[in-house]
Amino acid sequence: MTEPKPVLLMTRPVEVAIEFIETLPQEHLTQVKVIFSPLMEIKFRTVSVNRHNLQGVIFTSRNGVKAIGASSNLSKVPAYCVGKKTTELAQKNGWKSTFLGLNAEEFIPNLIKKKPSTPLIHFRGQFTRGKIAEHLTNQGLATTEQIIYDQIVCSLTTDAQDALISGTPIITPLFSPRTAMQFAKECTASSTLTIAALSIAVADALGQKTNYNVHIAPTPNAKSMGLLVQSLITSTLS
Repeated sequence: MTEPKPVLLMTRPVEVAIEFIETLPQEHLTQVKVIFSPLMEIKFRTVSVNRHNLQGVIFTSRNGVKAIGASSNLSKVPAYCVGKKTTELAQKNGWKSTFLGLNAEEFIPNLIKKKPSTPLIHFRGQFTRGKIAEHLTNQGLATTEQIIYDQIVCSLTTDAQDALISGTPIITPLFSPRTAMQFAKECTASSTLTIAALSIAVADALGQKTNYNVHIAPTPNAKSMGLLVQSLITSTLS
């Protein structure tokens, strides 16, 4: 009898989940069954932006770029970005965008060194980490923030829950602390579950689930996560 394939359980919104798995080698993808079960839904808000004397904007996610593009005809000013994908999307949308780090910890000192004209505004989601506007303002760069999209948690799908109780090996990449918290809340206990966490903060957000086999990416970016997932697929099949 043929053993069922290990499951690659993707909990990101489908669009970015597909983007991630397309970076994996085909030889690995053919060895797993991919299940999509987004734990987060992004909903853009209709917002009014105060453009008076605005000298620059801060984007810390692609959702921020998409949300402001969908809800405002904001005249183009410099965009300072976290993440290369965010920077690229901002540029495609007409912004003069500058990449200044992979996360808030890198971004804040790099922007301070750049000494941009102010005031700035940070367009962000309802939930965020890093307190970018507060830190920049405290360092002399006047920065406000505006919530332009909501991150609504979702339940695991029936397919995902069935997989978790099937005894089949499961690999789940988790990219944010909030998603990790929701996964821990939703997940049926599984001794065959292996988690690839983007960072220590993501792993910590899982709480005290001792039956989780957690691996943390060496660097908190998609490339490092991709390599980790490939390694986990290989070790699961061996």
